[in-house]
Amino acid sequence: MTYIMAWGNILMEYLLITLAIQICQFG
Repeated sequence: MTYIMAWGNILMEYLLITLAIQICQFG
């Protein structure tokens, strides 16, 4: 169960980073 939670945290972090990069590029 903690394994899935860890992957969820990594995925959310990745999405936030890519979103921030897109905002920096197009904003």
